[in-house]
Amino acid sequence: MTTLTFSSFGAGLKLFLLMGGLGAFFAGMAYLICRYPRFRRAQFREWGPRPRLAAALGILIFASFLMGGWTTSFSRFYGLATDGRNVTLRFYFPERAESYPVSKISKALRQSASPKARTFELALILADGRIRHSAALPKEPFDKALAPLNGRIAPGLAIAAPSF
Repeated sequence: MTTLTFSSFGAGLKLFLLMGGLGAFFAGMAYLICRYPRFRRAQFREWGPRPRLAAALGILIFASFLMGGWTTSFSRFYGLATDGRNVTLRFYFPERAESYPVSKISKALRQSASPKARTFELALILADGRIRHSAALPKEPFDKALAPLNGRIAPGLAIAAPSF
């Protein structure tokens, strides 16, 4: 069985906590501006306090930052194990493993996750159309992580570059 690790839990957690912190900051600022008129520009102070709007806007901003942090940090798989017949993907949060027979994977792509950041990811396209993305890594660690596979997830399933 070949096991690959694309990233550590700590890296994803740091990004998630950063997004949560930014969300708390911006949510707090929105709350203060809506709740207390003295924090607004002079032309908007006459509107008075809006406590329900302040709470709703603060919660919405904080939740959107948390969802963005979760999506970029934990919705991708961090580990891949294959024995030639099955592929098991491991996720950190919530901790789970998804296993697929190789026959249910129609394509494996090595693609650029972020051209500006020069990061790459492995995308597994399943027969039912769903796509599973790996955590993004810079080129050298990504190639090092994929090296044990020798360009193949399993016999008959090569890792290809995307065609545009």
